[in-house]
Amino acid sequence: MSYFVNEFREIQYVGFLTTIIIGLELIFYFFYRYYLIRDKRLPLNKILVSYGLFILLGLYSGFLFMVNTYFISDSTLTVTLLKIAYSSLFLSPAALLYFILIEDFEKYFNTTLVKILSIISLIPVFLILFFFTFNSMILIFSLFITLGVYCFLIYFQIKIARTSTDNIRQRLIYFLIGGIFFYFSMFLIDQNFLGFTDRKFGNFVFAIWIINLAISFSLFIFGVYHFPAFYEFKWKENMLKLLIINQKKNSCLFSYDFTSSKDKEKNTLNENYDKFFSGGIMGIENIIATITDSENEKINKISQGDSLILLEYGEKKPSSLIYALMVKKDIGSYRYFLIKIKESFESFYSDILNSLDSFEENKELLFRSYDIIIKNIIKGGI
Repeated sequence: MSYFVNEFREIQYVGFLTTIIIGLELIFYFFYRYYLIRDKRLPLNKILVSYGLFILLGLYSGFLFMVNTYFISDSTLTVTLLKIAYSSLFLSPAALLYFILIEDFEKYFNTTLVKILSIISLIPVFLILFFFTFNSMILIFSLFITLGVYCFLIYFQIKIARTSTDNIRQRLIYFLIGGIFFYFSMFLIDQNFLGFTDRKFGNFVFAIWIINLAISFSLFIFGVYHFPAFYEFKWKENMLKLLIINQKKNSCLFSYDFTSSKDKEKNTLNENYDKFFSGGIMGIENIIATITDSENEKINKISQGDSLILLEYGEKKPSSLIYALMVKKDIGSYRYFLIKIKESFESFYSDILNSLDSFEENKELLFRSYDIIIKNIIKGGI
């Protein structure tokens, strides 16, 4: 029997260690994904950093619980480790509160309330560090405060998921459910807190803990893998029209009407409108070049009545393209969106653009299928 107990204890230890290693790799991937799509004009992508910190703090507390269970016998050191472990665990929701404090949420949430909750979330940490003892009601009280804050975070995540585009919404749901499983599993590690004295029941709880972590890690991986750009809320409502213009020929290669609600070919050109629009841009470019005496001087934004025209310039040679996005108002992520349009267009039609001058007429027919790619970009699929 003693041999069996020791053997199962070793299995538990290996299980703890394996989950810690997998968790660290997952945290690294969260930060890595943010690094790949980081952009100051896309602040909502900081949700990856917030969840990375959330998992890091929770996993750190789990590591300390594991060390305390398997290696520590001194009561004084045990209390010290438990203080740090519970402080880290109760502090982890604050990482998600940090995400809500981004300016973009001011229209949707009372940031004053969020700041108050951020302060409240620190109360359990203070109580644990200075007043925690074994069998203390301080721990139970701190747990209720933390769970209250976390319930608000669940409500918040549901609300932003409903507001987001399809692909982002699905990823946020993965994060939400994975976070619930993960946070619950962290409390299962410390069997002293749960009051388990029966070893068999403790082993059963360990199995539940492994299953919970496996589910949470899987959901986190599904959510973070190829996480797309997270644009501002309702960003699509302010877009009017996209034009891709051949600067050399002063002609429009492709147009997309974001305001059209009918199922029709959105890249069909309105010749009078598009020629006037593209010619207007060329005229402004000529004026700028004349004033500055430099053809390399480029403008990035044009005000036109109640709307703005954001410009991005192509990089492929010999075709010199201008990407023009007409919007009601300038939102930071539109520049990132326009760059994505440029990159995908020049990549998808690379061969055609290299020999564009050889096509004399109906060049717009060459790019008719690009509206499918635009729809994927809008949905967050690219």
